[in-house]
Amino acid sequence: MWCKPDSTQLRVFRDHTPAESFEQAFQRATPEDMWICSTNALGGRVQTSLLWHHKANYPRLPAKIRFDPDDSIAHRYKKQGQPVAIPGSREKVDAYKGTIVQVPLRIVEKGLPLEWKYAGWGTAHRFQGKTLAPPSKIFIVDHSLSGWVSNAVYTAVSRVRRLNQIVRVLPPGDVKGPLTPTAQQATPSRALIEARLKRYVIEDRQKGRPKYTGAHHKLTVDHVLGMIQKADKKCTACGDELLLQGYTRCHGQTFSIDRLDDSQGHYKWNVRLTCLSCNRRHKRFEPADDFPDDGCQFW
Repeated sequence: MWCKPDSTQLRVFRDHTPAESFEQAFQRATPEDMWICSTNALGGRVQTSLLWHHKANYPRLPAKIRFDPDDSIAHRYKKQGQPVAIPGSREKVDAYKGTIVQVPLRIVEKGLPLEWKYAGWGTAHRFQGKTLAPPSKIFIVDHSLSGWVSNAVYTAVSRVRRLNQIVRVLPPGDVKGPLTPTAQQATPSRALIEARLKRYVIEDRQKGRPKYTGAHHKLTVDHVLGMIQKADKKCTACGDELLLQGYTRCHGQTFSIDRLDDSQGHYKWNVRLTCLSCNRRHKRFEPADDFPDDGCQFW
């Protein structure tokens, strides 16, 4: 595989590694194993299933989380190795990007701070440099050719020492690639954004969140449009293209304004642009039926 084209790497991987269904793989997976996905969008779905599997079968075992601030908050951690609080604990760790710690599963269920991510899965290059010792296994979710680029297949399979540690997993039957927005869906609507912001004001007041006044606090339509332009109409967490209008109710790619600090309201300094799916995963994890019609309270 080494130094071969990505398409060749993927063909060799598929030819020499029998595939298991998503359901079969979960029957023998443990929290000590590693799951590798070709894209962040697929990983989000796998994460939901992993967490429910963990809760149902290993409720007393801790969950692994990784210090991994995304681009929207990376400026807070310019100095590598600075002390960072471990969620749910008074302890701190010298957190370099990729640092993994263990916390009780209830901490992950409650919702992790943005700088910490559930570490049960990752893309191939996120695990680069790490080797998984037996008997732990690596479950590689074989989704599509488009996700396996830049030597990703070789990087994935070389995370283990023995061939019998590798499990090739077919993705869940309902997993599809991200939708490519139409011209209309990719065009921001001032009226829609304005309606969304009015709803945020009401929500913040009803929740009793701190109130701030002044132009440097107030979230405006123009500020949101600037966020959309700066992000190139993509989610700042997973990179998927956003649906800015003309979407079906509760679609995962719907544009969303996610609060960085959930104790604060929707202010300029406390928001980032994400898809609805990433916003929801920041707040809590959902059962496997991805986007229920629950009023989309995280819009």
